[in-house]
Amino acid sequence: KQAATVVDDCLAEGLIVLTAKDKIRLLPPLTISETELKTGLENLLNVLNQPNKEWKYEAFTEINRFINR
Repeated sequence: KQAATVVDDCLAEGLIVLTAKDKIRLLPPLTISETELKTGLENLLNVLNQPNKEWKYEAFTEINRFINR
């Protein structure tokens, strides 16, 4: 259920993601620019950091490291 909620929230942010059972999947095109990738990851972090959500993601550190490099 949580993965489906993330998908819905990402779609509201303009980011299309897929589910794989209880996980989310990102499938960017091979031609994605670094700017587009960073924007998409920022949108994903906005969704995952919503204060009313009860999940915990270990990928925050890696995503933030990529965005801020």
